[in-house]
Amino acid sequence: MKRSINVAVRSGALLICICFVAGCPPPTPVKPLISGLFNIYWDQTDFEQGVAYDGLQIAHLNLQQVTCDVVVINLDWGDGTIANAVQTTPFPTPPGTYPIYYKPTGSTFPAVTQYQTVMHAFAHQVGAPPGNTPMDFSQTITTHPRTPIDHVVVPASVVGGKAFNITVDVTTPAQSWLTRVDFKWKDPKGLIVVNNQPVSVQRGLYEVVVPFQTKATPKNEDVEVTISTLPDNLIAKKIKIKSH
Repeated sequence: MKRSINVAVRSGALLICICFVAGCPPPTPVKPLISGLFNIYWDQTDFEQGVAYDGLQIAHLNLQQVTCDVVVINLDWGDGTIANAVQTTPFPTPPGTYPIYYKPTGSTFPAVTQYQTVMHAFAHQVGAPPGNTPMDFSQTITTHPRTPIDHVVVPASVVGGKAFNITVDVTTPAQSWLTRVDFKWKDPKGLIVVNNQPVSVQRGLYEVVVPFQTKATPKNEDVEVTISTLPDNLIAKKIKIKSH
């Protein structure tokens, strides 16, 4: 469910995100810059502790009525970590809806708790007098404990060049924030094709089936995968990659 963010003012660290500034077309008469020029709505307000959400769309910006030549968002997560967001808009920025992403930093939420986040935003309307209109948008977000793995199904061997699946079952069904599953490989010869995309159990499910591709090998080789959802919930399995 998408939630609207109430306007609030908060002091604290500002984490500079991204700024879109460039030359403007010749100014034309325009209405004065209006209050409530745009709104920010969060798409994701629940997260798992210790999970990096690099590249996830967390919110969106809804620009109303006018075109802007400056849109800046400084994000204070309220958790003491260095994690900000990336906003993607064209220039100039016409009225419309634009995504806001969790910036790839590898940062995670360190505790199971609630955080009061603030997006400090300002914008300038094309053709308006110099000066930007500031707006602060606050949102409470919640971090949740990660879910333990119940069991995994991993093939004992695979012929090199063939695909295979790993099945992971967790102890409780995933909620709206999903359940992240981590894979780490010991693969000296690089026989497993890894795409590095996050793997999650989807909402309402206990299970995720993850496909992998192997490379051909002239002789049998052993690889090892460690599957986890928690630092102390590690399951290691060996797979023999067979030659043709």
